[in-house]
Amino acid sequence: MVKRVVEVFNSVDPNEFVLFITGPWLHLKGIIRNPSVVLTGLLPHDELKRVLAMSDVGLAPVFTHAAGTFLKTLAYIAASLNIIASPYALQGIDMELLRGIRVYLTRSWDGFRVAVSTVLQDSRGMVFRQRKPLLRNQVAGMSLDGIYSLVENLS
Repeated sequence: MVKRVVEVFNSVDPNEFVLFITGPWLHLKGIIRNPSVVLTGLLPHDELKRVLAMSDVGLAPVFTHAAGTFLKTLAYIAASLNIIASPYALQGIDMELLRGIRVYLTRSWDGFRVAVSTVLQDSRGMVFRQRKPLLRNQVAGMSLDGIYSLVENLS
């Protein structure tokens, strides 16, 4: 799944976004072709909270059945993030928790690509302007600590 997400974002203008990929995915560094895709590796809880606080949208494109609720979806909801999600990613979620959260529902990788494009288009308007703007062209090649400092200096 993460490899497919990277493939989608490799073709997006790096000035349009910053994508933080958290978790044990550092081995995918070789397939990243976009400087706005940041692999963080595994993060302690406090660091993950900082990344979520800098984010506008959570990605949960789960297209195969799995049992239970996805913790990352719950983390996105707790952080009040809008979400690009498949029905599987929302399985077990009380829909009342999604009040005030924009969910871009997708059922395939083609649909995910369209949802990413829609989110980026919406972000050019006023949908995501409540959060601090991240200076996308400044994060390329920057360490996660450097990105944190940049965001904190924007406040």
